[in-house]
Amino acid sequence: MIRILIMITLLFISIIVMFTKLINYLSNRSELIQLTPVITSINYYYQENHKIPDTINDIADYSVGYMAKNPVYYNKCNEKRYLVTIIINSSKDMTYDSRDRRWHSNNTTCQN
Repeated sequence: MIRILIMITLLFISIIVMFTKLINYLSNRSELIQLTPVITSINYYYQENHKIPDTINDIADYSVGYMAKNPVYYNKCNEKRYLVTIIINSSKDMTYDSRDRRWHSNNTTCQN
């Protein structure tokens, strides 16, 4: 009987941990999806001007919406590469690297 109670408790704890991770994943994904217009705007700016913006203010049409509520950090590495970083929570940030067009959870910099 005690074994069954222990197994049920462990199963319950496992379900709670998995549910928490799922909620965290979906929350992070939602944040990144909201940044899609910013990335698209930077890429559009590149197509129109044949260079990436020097600052995020060069694509001011999106600074009023998402970026006004959430800090978005833009870093121009060179004439073809940029990074966009958002802080997900106090201990995690995500960085979009235009070089591979992917999101990275590690500390991505222009030197990497």
